This record gives sequence, C-alpha cells and structure tokens, in this order.
Amino acid sequence: MDETQKRIDCREINKHIINGLQDLKTLDRQNIEYFVCGSLIPAALNGGFYRPIADIDLLVSIENSKVIKQSFEKIGYTGDFIEPPMRLGYKWLEIHKGQIEFAFMFGNFDERGGWRMPLKYGFSLYIPPAALKPKNYKLEGVSFRGPVLESPYLALTQFSRIYANPKRENDLKPFEGKVDEKVINEIKVSHPGLWYR
Repeated sequence: MDETQKRIDCREINKHIINGLQDLKTLDRQNIEYFVCGSLIPAALNGGFYRPIADIDLLVSIENSKVIKQSFEKIGYTGDFIEPPMRLGYKWLEIHKGQIEFAFMFGNFDERGGWRMPLKYGFSLYIPPAALKPKNYKLEGVSFRGPVLESPYLALTQFSRIYANPKRENDLKPFEGKVDEKVINEIKVSHPGLWYR
C-alpha cells in the first residue's frame, strides 16, 4: 500500500477523532482551559493521520471536573471517573459517544503555568510551564489547542509512550532532534507511559 492510500485509509478509520475534536467547542464556549495531548500532536505535525487513534487525551483542571462531565453529558456522552488498580492513584474521566472517546486527566494548574497531578505515596506528575505554552494545531481541517512541540518534556512523554508501546514508533518523527540530553538526565521513569520529576 502506498503512503497516499495509507493516509486515506487512516483518515477514514479516524473520522470519530475529528468529530470528537469538534465537540471540544463545548469547553471553548465555557472558557475551560485544556490541552490536547498524546498522539494527536504528532498526527497534526505529520500533516494527517498515519495510524488508528483510539481516543483523545486532555489535561484539564480538577476544579472543572464536574462541569466537564455535565457539559459532555448534555451533548450525548456517557462515562465516569476511573482509577485503575495498577496505577499510582491518578483518576481520569473517560467518556464516549459512539466511537468517540475522551480521556480527561485531572490536575491543578499552578500560578507559574505548570500542571500537577497528585498521585499516591507522595508522587505527582508535574508538567512545567515551558511544556504548557499553548499552541494551536490543525488536523484534517479542525483546530485544537495543545502544548508546544519544542518542549523537551512533551517529547520525553512521547518517548516514554513509545518504549511501552511499539505501535507508536511513527509518533517520534516530529520530535527527532528536539530533545535535550540534559533534560533527559534530569527526569527518571517511575512508571511506563509517564515521566515523573
């Protein structure tokens, strides 16, 4: 299969993701701060989908958790708050409507512009302000807000996900040459898929 046909097939497979991104307008109308993260950033940077994507991951403020759930229920979504038993205590809101699925990860935005998710045993997942400078991305004609690509922290998050999941190998391409080795040495992996300070 040539690259053009692969992109057409992936666009068709991921139609539900584009529909979900359009539903984010419900947060925009209420001025709720959010950052789309995960595999949609590399997809936008690569100029389109290149593999199936299961859901839309977002970082949001814990103070907006009930409002977010109620807002999405009003437009036909169902779901609930989840705390997986094998994780370090973080909860998220997993909601869906048909094939569209969102995973809202809750934390606290601090006065410097960072975001912290409290975990068990005194751990926390912290994303520093440099990694959360907002940037507008476009994917298949739909705009969304995510963190800046240039952030080495964002790139490292992508690297950690690749190590845990080989199917994400192509997600690395937009980050090649953007990761500072000094930053890598400052951060340790405490759990597959997430980086902790």
